[in-house]
Amino acid sequence: MVEEVEKIKRYPSSSMVRFDRIVAYEAGALPYEQVIELFQELIDSGEAWSLQGHYGRTAMNLVEQGLCTLPNDTLEDKPPAEETEEEPCGALKQSSE
Repeated sequence: MVEEVEKIKRYPSSSMVRFDRIVAYEAGALPYEQVIELFQELIDSGEAWSLQGHYGRTAMNLVEQGLCTLPNDTLEDKPPAEETEEEPCGALKQSSE
């Protein structure tokens, strides 16, 4: 058992790495480029559609902006973006400085 734990510590799975990046995203500590990369991974893995609604809405927003793409670049089999007045997460806003 100890060997398995040590292996996990040395070679974390992509899900564990993604979890760490989700935590960083929610804390506002992930740089803009890494936010886009994270959401592309969430879209590719299908996780964007099973996490909290914010993730699916943000993923669709990024697809509509051309910053991310759906698998096979198609909107088929994906839930429609919800109409909302909600502003995108502050981590997605680029500074104008």
